Amino acid sequence: MMPSYLSVAENISAIGFLLSTSFCLFVIFVTLCLIGESMGTYRYLIVLFQISGIIFSAFDAALHPTIHNYNDGFIVFTTSKDFKKETVDILLAILSGMYYANLCIIAIQFVYRYWGVFHVSKLRYFKSWRILLWIGYIFVTFTANFFSIFYFAKIDKYSENYFKDVLSANYNLTISEISGYTLIIYDKYGNVRWFNLCYFINSAMIMVIQYCIIIYTAYSLRKNMKIVMRNGSNSLQKMNRQVLKALIIQTLTPTILFLAPIIISFLITFFHLDINVPSGIFACALSFYPAIDALILMFIVSVYRNVFRRIATWN
Repeated sequence: MMPSYLSVAENISAIGFLLSTSFCLFVIFVTLCLIGESMGTYRYLIVLFQISGIIFSAFDAALHPTIHNYNDGFIVFTTSKDFKKETVDILLAILSGMYYANLCIIAIQFVYRYWGVFHVSKLRYFKSWRILLWIGYIFVTFTANFFSIFYFAKIDKYSENYFKDVLSANYNLTISEISGYTLIIYDKYGNVRWFNLCYFINSAMIMVIQYCIIIYTAYSLRKNMKIVMRNGSNSLQKMNRQVLKALIIQTLTPTILFLAPIIISFLITFFHLDINVPSGIFACALSFYPAIDALILMFIVSVYRNVFRRIATWN
């Protein structure tokens, strides 16, 4: 089954990278060259998110990771031979860290919109050297996940024995042929594997913090939309409304399409289910995540939509 499946997954990742790069570069061009100063410092957050998306998609396409759920655990692995095994392990940890960093950038964008309505004076924290504080926050989030995977979720002897037959039967691979990381909360005797549990707790905390920020600020902004609409000129009011709508959809779409299946892969390891499921389609599809985010911005915010329409109809 699975050699052909892995080949399909690689092709999906490559297509996702090409689309993500094209759409993200378009958004960067429009943001920096056509929108100008109307979006203030916020435009740099958009550019940062697009650049991060391109890098994330490139890593995903290069590594094309696969997820497999088996009973009480799951394994994320790649058969990439472009680098040494130790290097690929590091790159996989970087890829995972970047996913959480992207979620962090979305949360920061919500904070910017929230302060822009209710605490305008606090926007000074997005100017000059203070923007380094936000870059630091993103870096801390990235680093926390990176080291959590690298030290708490490495493939050890127990996980090697746990997954070796699964890899052989489903993918015709041996454990020595792959790089990756695993999550097995309980061993066969029901004892907690504390290192893996630490990885789970760290990942969950990072995710919960970002979503708490997003949900609180989004709810406050949505509830007080009339205040949002009173700020600035008519064109700025329209852009504020469109950007807020885009942010909400940018959060919901990847959450439903990509994050929810991965969260399920995490959670089912606690329930002692008898399963043997390749979940890798969600991993390879992550390379489309930046493209979808860029498309949402392009079709909801009129300044992007109008430029895209002119290009699409240009003779």
